[in-house]
Amino acid sequence: MYGDCAIVPSFAAAPYFDTLSLEENVSVWVSYTRGYGGLVYYGALKPGDYVLVAAARGGVGMAALQIAKSSDAVPIVTTRDPVKADLLRSNGADHVVVLGEEPLSVGLDRISAGKGVDLAFNAFTGEIVDHIAGALDPSGTIIHYGAIGQTVTQLPWQPPLQKGAVLRDYTLFEQTFDREPIPAFFDFVSEGSVTNAFKPQVDRVFAFEDTAIAACYVE
Repeated sequence: MYGDCAIVPSFAAAPYFDTLSLEENVSVWVSYTRGYGGLVYYGALKPGDYVLVAAARGGVGMAALQIAKSSDAVPIVTTRDPVKADLLRSNGADHVVVLGEEPLSVGLDRISAGKGVDLAFNAFTGEIVDHIAGALDPSGTIIHYGAIGQTVTQLPWQPPLQKGAVLRDYTLFEQTFDREPIPAFFDFVSEGSVTNAFKPQVDRVFAFEDTAIAACYVE
């Protein structure tokens, strides 16, 4: 929704947080409600869970990382750039698997001491989906929320079948078109924002007249 002013339903009007800047207030809702929906609402995130956040450098990935950390889970992220490992740790990652230095399945097995990943929040297409499925804990869950790579992906069937795992596609609009879960979304994001557990990473600020350029930039 773009405009100097907007008329919205009362149930969709979100609070403004004094603990965040104007730019952070604008950024917090899409990323953190999306992370909440995938990890908490559908993923049933709980303390102690090994949680893989793929694509953790993006806005939603960073939000998911902070959500997992604030929930006392064990956040694990992937990167292809070793230089980014420290940045990811500073944003809440307990463990970083540097792809290219070790296979994803080996890294996840090492970190979880052979237990496997309880919950994976993934935005990638391609063979990585099969690797994640193979590294799941029995009864683990993959929440797939994006299409980075835009490659044809064959859904794995053998590991989920053997483990009783769940593979689920997810979009934020499942919740935003339904009033019932919205108060819980607001409460969750509000608590994290007020306590500074959630801190959006603002990469760049655009003028209003550059809205089209901003939309292209985030793609």
